[in-house]
Amino acid sequence: MHWLFLALALGALVLAVTTTQAWLLLCSLLAAVALLLLWLKGLYAARVGGRLQAPPPALHPAEQDALRAQLRARTSSSHSPSLSEERSPP
Repeated sequence: MHWLFLALALGALVLAVTTTQAWLLLCSLLAAVALLLLWLKGLYAARVGGRLQAPPPALHPAEQDALRAQLRARTSSSHSPSLSEERSPP
């Protein structure tokens, strides 16, 4: 469907090149720019829009447990006091 906007934009551009009236030239150039922007928007939606709306795949319970274990290991190692913290001056 978005390719129709490109065809119409090219038609408006051809009309702008072939016309001898200034007001028709201005209107057809504005229409060509607007239709070109609509074509670009449709092209973007066709290429990227489908990927952005897909939900992320669910994790298997075993993968969730492994991630939780990694998180616990990281938090326990970051909360353990180091030697420099124990010897801080009073």
